[in-house]
Amino acid sequence: MDLTPKKIAGTTIEGLKETPYLKLLHYAFEKAATKSSFTRDEACQATSLTQDDFNALKDQICSLIGDSDSDYSITQSSFLNYLQFVQFEEARAFAIEANGRALTAVRLAIAAIIVSILIAIPSLLPKSSAAQNLTLDQTQLEQIINKIDSSKLNTSDVNEIKGNLANIKLAIESQNKSSKSGTLLTKPNANK
Repeated sequence: MDLTPKKIAGTTIEGLKETPYLKLLHYAFEKAATKSSFTRDEACQATSLTQDDFNALKDQICSLIGDSDSDYSITQSSFLNYLQFVQFEEARAFAIEANGRALTAVRLAIAAIIVSILIAIPSLLPKSSAAQNLTLDQTQLEQIINKIDSSKLNTSDVNEIKGNLANIKLAIESQNKSSKSGTLLTKPNANK
């Protein structure tokens, strides 16, 4: 069994869990949680370690209980080391989840910026007859929705964006019905 730092350093976290050291450490930790000791044979059977592997690792992880050479328990330092490893795994999983949520937030922000720009364009153009007839019609809104659908957003995020766009569309349609202009978004006429 090779437990040199060079050998362990190239291992992934998932692969590291399968090393004899962590297998025995995990087993000893579980036994300590139930406040029970274990024998060499029980540890070897539960962790699929050979007796040679157990003998090589027992002094680093376990301590003898009493005078017999058969009952072992996890050492305090090994117990704390295993807790640190578990905390590291949880922090790593949380970081991966936070990264995914951050990417979703960035995508939502980009979609909101695009919608804001499309809505703001008519008010930024010079007041001319061409600018007064500039519209954001239903086809363009559907193209935005399709672009959002094709991106890698969560279903709940896509539904939220679709709901916001539908509200915008309804507001535009109600504005157009009240002005009876026949277009969805119009530049306000300064001459009125």
